[in-house]
Amino acid sequence: MAHTELDLRERRAIEDMLNAKMPVSKIAAEIGRHRSTVYREIKRNHFTDDELPYLNGYYGMVAQRNASERRARRRKLIRLDALRGHVIDRLKEGWTPEQIAGRLGYDGQPIRISHETIYAYVYSAEGQSEELARHLPSRRKKRQPRYARRPRGQVFPPDRSIHERPYYVKTRETFGEWEGDLMIFERSQGTMNVASLVERKTRFAGISDLEAGNAFLLNFVERYNAKFAKAPRRPDNLHRALNIEPDRLRDILCLRDERYVSQQLAFFYERRRILLEENDVTRGLPGKYMDSYEFPEGRLEFRWKGVSLSPTPPSTRISA
Repeated sequence: MAHTELDLRERRAIEDMLNAKMPVSKIAAEIGRHRSTVYREIKRNHFTDDELPYLNGYYGMVAQRNASERRARRRKLIRLDALRGHVIDRLKEGWTPEQIAGRLGYDGQPIRISHETIYAYVYSAEGQSEELARHLPSRRKKRQPRYARRPRGQVFPPDRSIHERPYYVKTRETFGEWEGDLMIFERSQGTMNVASLVERKTRFAGISDLEAGNAFLLNFVERYNAKFAKAPRRPDNLHRALNIEPDRLRDILCLRDERYVSQQLAFFYERRRILLEENDVTRGLPGKYMDSYEFPEGRLEFRWKGVSLSPTPPSTRISA
């Protein structure tokens, strides 16, 4: 069911039924609206006059005028031609509404808008006439909720419980399973809290922040083998050298993410807009996601279907 705002006829009906002392739930049923909609309407458009308190109340005509004024203030993209042109140009270049709204301050625009305002314009009658929706990543002609309704049950679902973790985690045979603990003390004990991380296979502990983690990863294999790659003194001593291939280990010990590629073969990484050169590899990328790898030494690598797309500084153009 499409979202529609209350009109003057409904607001006058609310006014009449409030004067008749009808409960809000019954008013909502009479006009075919949810009771929360009616509650919100009465609270938002309730008229108050400190000098003439006997006039306080809800008036349909006043509520309609207030709603029209708010709607006019919201529609910045209708009233401001320069701002509208800026937003449309960015949409056609492959920017998302979130990126456009976030960059307005950096682009020197004196007026800010939210990404919701941009979405509202894209799916309005004006935006539909310009077919702006086809420039969005989803290309949907009608807007749909991005996230499901927040559950009202328990905060942590049962499948997140530590007691229901996979069996192989308990065996401590898989590298990369970390166990974290946070200890928060009473205020009388000070303001410093303690965080600990333990890698369950190697039992390595002591990384407390990102810098320490990056410094640890650089020479991890050498330190691990120097400590554990010795002949066991007892047969039940299971420490052995780390036999993972270096390239595979680097892919494990890095920050991995996905980046969406627009129809113009462009994507964003840390506020930088990067372009891909069109070739046999990148021709099938528009509208899809590729993998990004950030390694401890600071090097970046982008891949798609196993093919590396290497940056060519100082430009922002990337080729396969």
